Amino acid sequence: MGKRKKRLTMAKYANKYAAKRQALGLVERIQETAREITNDTIDFVVETLESVEEFLDETQEKIEALKIEEPQEEQPVVQVEEPENKPKKPEAKKPPSARRRRTTKTKTDA
Repeated sequence: MGKRKKRLTMAKYANKYAAKRQALGLVERIQETAREITNDTIDFVVETLESVEEFLDETQEKIEALKIEEPQEEQPVVQVEEPENKPKKPEAKKPPSARRRRTTKTKTDA
């Protein structure tokens, strides 16, 4: 990016280079591309929304068709007794054993 293009496009230099932008017609081009992009985006969103609504309608119809209402019979309530938990005796923990050190250290001569 050259200095000229940078100064014409960055917001930092907006006031200083406003006249040059007007002379080159950059403002109009930027606004036109922004309008085109927003229009394209809006069209895409509308199309996507319509297809999603159609898909949801189809799936809802399928769900409604699959629903079969059956009378629910009252089932007797069964109570389950839980076994009594007996407290466990704490186990005696062994103290950690000390690390064994080597008794002799061998040196290798190379």
